[in-house]
Amino acid sequence: MQVRFLGPLGVVTGSCTWMRDTARDWSFLVDCGIQQGEPTQDLWNEANWPFDPKEIKFVILTHAHMDHSGLIPALYRKGFKGPVFCTQETQKLAVELLKDGILHSELPYAPADIERVIWREPGTDQPFGNYLPVDNDLFLQFFRTGHIVGAVSVVVSWGPKGPDQRSIHFSGDIGPGAEDRETLPLLRFRMAPSMTSHYAVVESTYGAVVRTPERQDAQKRRVALQQLLDRTLEQNGALVLPAFSIARTQDLMFDLHWVVADGNGKYDRMKFVLDSPLARRVHPVILEALNRTERTYKGKVRPRWLGKQFFRDLGLDDRTPLTSRRGKPF
Repeated sequence: MQVRFLGPLGVVTGSCTWMRDTARDWSFLVDCGIQQGEPTQDLWNEANWPFDPKEIKFVILTHAHMDHSGLIPALYRKGFKGPVFCTQETQKLAVELLKDGILHSELPYAPADIERVIWREPGTDQPFGNYLPVDNDLFLQFFRTGHIVGAVSVVVSWGPKGPDQRSIHFSGDIGPGAEDRETLPLLRFRMAPSMTSHYAVVESTYGAVVRTPERQDAQKRRVALQQLLDRTLEQNGALVLPAFSIARTQDLMFDLHWVVADGNGKYDRMKFVLDSPLARRVHPVILEALNRTERTYKGKVRPRWLGKQFFRDLGLDDRTPLTSRRGKPF
């Protein structure tokens, strides 16, 4: 198996790794994203690759962000006909991001190219970590990363199962939480792989960042947000809180609801406005994802994406499905 790193090299965005084995007629990609805010972005985003898109068999997509997904429609425009393997949440979020991308940037694809993408979630009903065959002696394993809804790391294994089989683990983008140390208000912890791989390709954009305990503490985060709201009230001013449309906006809204509810009417005269058409479009996708469950190897039913800390913060039992006051699932 040959591995060629096309991006990001010397920059931060534009993830794309090309893997091939000519003897087995394998040629596939792990991610295929645009560059954003880079000095080389205009050249990269023209989608002139060192491979023929017609010869690519499939794409593995770790998550929906445009720096990982943004050139997939361009692949189809240039002759690619294979599937894109990802979680169904990544598919739905990516479609919204791809549509939004061509509204605000000059990218080498059109709306019709987005419609041509063949999305496929292998092993839909399988728990994370299962071997998912995509060709003879070629397997994928997905592991949740806690970055955004739908985000996974992927282990690619090739060869017959046994001592001669080889594997490479692509981390994708990794979230800050770990089991029983979830720091984001909604997302479930990142998973550790079930076995050791021979090789690893690891996200390093924030590799030198060490988050202090204060920055990982939900209560301290909400106190800081409360102090901002209090200052805004005192000055009779306006507060602008910029946030990414996917994940961060939903996290922020959860914390705002928390602080306002805890204020016992203190913030009733404040008007809150969500000025993000994209965030509004992805809200239903994220809500549906947070209600998705899976059956573990031990037969237990657990939320696939919604974190335990959500239930604990609200004083709920994290072992039962989340339902609304009407008894219907959220």
